[in-house]
Amino acid sequence: MPQLVDNPTGVTVRTTMGDITIELYWKHAPKTCKNFAELSRKKYYNNTIFHRIIPGFIVQGGDPTGTGRGGKSIYGETFADEIHPGLKHAGAGIISMANSGPDTNGSQFFLTLGPTSHLDGKHAIFGRVCKGIGILNRLGSVQTDQDDRPTDPIKIVDTILVYDRMKNKENGMYWALIFGLSWYFFSFCTLMLNKYMLSERNVDPRFLGVFQMVLTTTVGLVQIGIPSLLIGLHDPNRFSPRFVRSMALVGGMRFLTVVLGLVSLKAVAASFVETVKSSAPLFTVLASWMVLGERTGLLINFSLLPIMSGLALCAFTELSFNMVGFGAAFSNNVVDCVQNVYSKKLMSDEISGVSANELQFYTSLSATCLQIPLWLVSRMALPGTAEVPLLLLNGLCFHMQSVTAYCLMNLISPVTHSVANTVKRGLLIWLSVMVFGNKVSVYNWMGAGLVIAGVFLYNEAKKRTELERRASFRHTASKTIMM
Repeated sequence: MPQLVDNPTGVTVRTTMGDITIELYWKHAPKTCKNFAELSRKKYYNNTIFHRIIPGFIVQGGDPTGTGRGGKSIYGETFADEIHPGLKHAGAGIISMANSGPDTNGSQFFLTLGPTSHLDGKHAIFGRVCKGIGILNRLGSVQTDQDDRPTDPIKIVDTILVYDRMKNKENGMYWALIFGLSWYFFSFCTLMLNKYMLSERNVDPRFLGVFQMVLTTTVGLVQIGIPSLLIGLHDPNRFSPRFVRSMALVGGMRFLTVVLGLVSLKAVAASFVETVKSSAPLFTVLASWMVLGERTGLLINFSLLPIMSGLALCAFTELSFNMVGFGAAFSNNVVDCVQNVYSKKLMSDEISGVSANELQFYTSLSATCLQIPLWLVSRMALPGTAEVPLLLLNGLCFHMQSVTAYCLMNLISPVTHSVANTVKRGLLIWLSVMVFGNKVSVYNWMGAGLVIAGVFLYNEAKKRTELERRASFRHTASKTIMM
């Protein structure tokens, strides 16, 4: 097998209890990281057991013999320790090499379940758990015999190298820009097609909502791949009660946002719907605090005011108020904010985190299951065959809008996503005004200026808050690591 061409940023260890992703410390222990990564690439650890588990102390594995006395490194039998003075066994989730004395590292490793400072200087630390700490805690609490061996064997099913190119700063900004622009484009196409089909072709909004969800579920299934779905059936975190509840909850919210959004578009002008949604950043801040525990600074909160005010001004001359349209638009706004924040929580979850494509598919499937009974019991007018091409185009645009939104959300915070969404809505108002030939007023210009100024203020507030956070983190870390 070919050698590693590029250093992976981590390794995902798939166990019979769930996935644990290890971040590797290449700068601190390059030789040890190469040993672990190369053995993982060669699938050396596949079907090995965790032969030693001591609650509150360690989980040990990596021995193909399962006895605690076997295993070889890629350098031969053993290799020398790489002890870095700045790395300590300060808490749970630290991964180190197991050994039988100085310079006897082979293939065995252990993961800490708590502070183990007495191991400092004796075992080479080469990484930490960056995802799956909940799985590790569950591993550390299984029943063991008098020799600290689990009574029910727990195996490593597979090891997957992680090349986290999208998370570094430059590539992250590049992909965020690509997904953001794609999201803007497909959102515009979906909005225009929705308004045209509802107002000009008199398509039933309930049918349109069901069709969009059925099509995006079908395309999503093809996109994630049927084999990947079948593999998910054997994943202990997939289709568990917790996972099903989460997907059903987000799917239910997606169902509501689609129906409420279409009802509001049917009742009022598209610009009025976007005006009501101008308060989204405020609701996202509240939802992020309640769901994720994220607190935004005073500077960031103040920077949201011109963004929200600007969007409202963009559509000031386009208001077409009625209670049905307002109620649907306002409810859609609140549910959409909560859905986005909770979706971010699921993609960042340490136990059963899902990818953007998986989240899009499973929640679409859940939303479809909720919509089909509505379709069956209600008397919805079916469109004619002339509308089929428009329906297909609309469904594909809706699917791409959903996928690009989730991909972008995976790279940025919910509040930043909400700000991007607000800017998108302001742009959509301008485009809808131009498409439908409406006159551009001074309020539109003032609103656009406020949105742009607000975005600059938000970016500056984010930079300043991030610098303060990093300074505080470095101060805290320097006291913790060197203690």
